[in-house]
Amino acid sequence: MVVALTDGLWVFMCNEECFGMAVDANEPRISVDALFREANQRWMKEEQVVDDTAVITAHLFNYHGGYC
Repeated sequence: MVVALTDGLWVFMCNEECFGMAVDANEPRISVDALFREANQRWMKEEQVVDDTAVITAHLFNYHGGYC
């Protein structure tokens, strides 16, 4: 599993939380959508604006492991 995120996500979410959301998704598209939506909701709750956010996840070799 590879998860690459910009600071728009890291401001309100920790590594373990982001990785856990990515692992829980069945496919990369779903994990990207979930992470992006969660980050946007947290930005709007705290700042009423949304920072630029880029999310890339890759589920390599049919990975179904746990947290690192």
